[in-house]
Parts: sequence; structure tokens; C-alpha cells
Amino acid sequence: MTLKQHYKVLQDSAGQETKVPLELLEDAKNKFEYELPVANVPNGIVRSSDLVFTPQLSGKTLTLTADLGEGKSMKQVYWRKMGLT
Repeated sequence: MTLKQHYKVLQDSAGQETKVPLELLEDAKNKFEYELPVANVPNGIVRSSDLVFTPQLSGKTLTLTADLGEGKSMKQVYWRKMGLT
């Protein structure tokens, strides 16, 4: 996830600073996932990090939806509080 209008500053060996977009959970060790118990799948667990989420933005609400098949889906919903930019 990249935060718009927020940056981190990197400095090279010559001391030159460069701004780059700020990303959350960009390091592989910072993994964010849910482990969901699901019958009839290997090991009985589905990891949200293995799913493909489709984003939909409506006003201040972002909905990420993963199709699980058989008419089922998993949704993660994020919204921005009023007054924040």
C-alpha cells in the first residue's frame, strides 16, 4: 500500500537525498494476512495473502474483494474518516 503525499527520504553514499513514496508493509518480513479455516482445502487453511483482491473505490470507502468461488467472497473494507485528507 502506497501512501499518497507521504515520502521517506533515502540518502546515497555521496549524501544526496532522494524522496520516494512511502509504502506500508513493503518488507517481506512485514507480512499481513489472515489464516482462514476452510473445509475441503489442503491443510484446512486459506491464507488471505494467497488470494487476489479486486479494489473498488466509492467515495471515501475502499473495498477489496477476493472471489472464493461458488458465489463466495472475502471483503476487506477501509474508509477515510470525515475531515481527513
